[in-house]
Amino acid sequence: MKRTRWPGWLTAAIVCASCGSGSHPTAASPAPAGQAAFTASVERACATAVRQHTGHPFPVASFDPEHPQPDVLPQVGDYLARYGNPSAVITALHALTPPAGITTQWENLLRLLDQAAANAHHQITAARTRDVSGFARTAVTARQLSSQINAAASAIGLSKASSCEQVFG
Repeated sequence: MKRTRWPGWLTAAIVCASCGSGSHPTAASPAPAGQAAFTASVERACATAVRQHTGHPFPVASFDPEHPQPDVLPQVGDYLARYGNPSAVITALHALTPPAGITTQWENLLRLLDQAAANAHHQITAARTRDVSGFARTAVTARQLSSQINAAASAIGLSKASSCEQVFG
C-alpha cells in the first residue's frame, strides 16, 4: 500500500503533530523503564490516523495555505473536518500513561497537541466560512506548532522513521 504524506502545513492541523527529529535516547542517558512499550502505544495511535487518511488525498492541487483561494476553502474545510479532525487521536494520546522519566516531557507534548487541535478547529471554521486571512493565520500557527511538537516528540524518544512522522512530519 502506498504511504501517503500530508502537506507540511496540514500536519499540525491534521492530528496534532508529534514525532521528532530522529533523536533517540543514548547509552549516556538510558530510556526510562517502560518507554519502549509507551512509544509503541503512541505509534499505534499514529498508525490509526494514517489508516484513516490513506486513500483520501488532499482535494486541491497546488494549494497555498498562506494565500488560499476563497472558492476552494469550503472544500478544504470539509476535507479537514473529515480527515483532519484530531479529536480521536488526541483522546487516545491523553489516555496514555508515560513512564515516570518522561512525564514532564509528555505533558509538554500534550499541551502543544491540544493547542494544535484547537488551531485545527479554527482552521476548519475559517475554511468553511471562506475566511482567507483567518485560514492563513491558522496555517502559520500550524507550522509553528509543528516545529515545537516535533522537538517535544524527539525529547520523549519518538523517531522520524515511524507512522507518527507520516502524520506529524
